[in-house]
Amino acid sequence: MPTVKPKVDLSDFPTGVTFRQRCTVGKALDALKPDQREKAVAALSSMDITHRAISSVLSKWSGITVRESTIGRHRRKGCACE
Repeated sequence: MPTVKPKVDLSDFPTGVTFRQRCTVGKALDALKPDQREKAVAALSSMDITHRAISSVLSKWSGITVRESTIGRHRRKGCACE
């Protein structure tokens, strides 16, 4: 199906895929040392570890405040990282 050209000049608006910022969890993971990142990713994958525990350790290691609710959203893949 061909693209319909708009009658309004939209040249001020960029087209195509734009960069999505990562959620706070993603930003915190980026700030970690490789060994810490590996542990944090494993913890995020484990349902045996609570959102609160991950939030506490990730905030401590990265220096970025990570909320428990953000951990939950990231785990459900409902954040900006996806």
